[in-house]
Amino acid sequence: MKMRDRTYKTKHTLATTFKKLLEKEPFSKITVSEIVENCGYNRKTFYYHFEDIYALLRWTFENETIDILRAKKKNISLEEAVTFFIDYADKNRAAINSAFESIGYERLKHIIAGDFYKYAGEMIEKISDEKQLIISGQYKLFLSVYFAEAVTGTVITWIKGNMNSFTKEELTECIISILNSSVRSAVSGKASKHIHKKEQENI
Repeated sequence: MKMRDRTYKTKHTLATTFKKLLEKEPFSKITVSEIVENCGYNRKTFYYHFEDIYALLRWTFENETIDILRAKKKNISLEEAVTFFIDYADKNRAAINSAFESIGYERLKHIIAGDFYKYAGEMIEKISDEKQLIISGQYKLFLSVYFAEAVTGTVITWIKGNMNSFTKEELTECIISILNSSVRSAVSGKASKHIHKKEQENI
């Protein structure tokens, strides 16, 4: 087995054990000793791969979501990413809530967002191409962050139980509908300030 594969396997084992512990107890109660004891490693192995438990938490959520998305297909759409993200959050509700109590809303939001910013940017580029418009890099960055933050924040609020009237399917439908209309409107609405028709490139 190659070194890279062994490293990933070790990290994955630590992450899997960590997630199982998160489902049983608060993040603040979990120790490195408890993690390594449950997966048969030692503390030296843990600290060789991770700086601390926060680093393990970040790796766990980020790599788990990225790996699953990549396994589905390379060119996944924003709509598919939203559907996956909500489904993943729902299945990992206990672990996310446990982490939330210790690391706070903002830090958790950025950790579980994963590649969501990239998918938002790709959707913006796709709409710009459809409309034969050029969008500035700065405005594209703003829109990517804005919509990714909005989706991630909404899903975390739902996971926390503050939107219990919404089923998973209803939440997914609402977010996708808003993204489809709002992103298109945002790209088109700033044409005079941020966007120029492609024909103007040749002037």
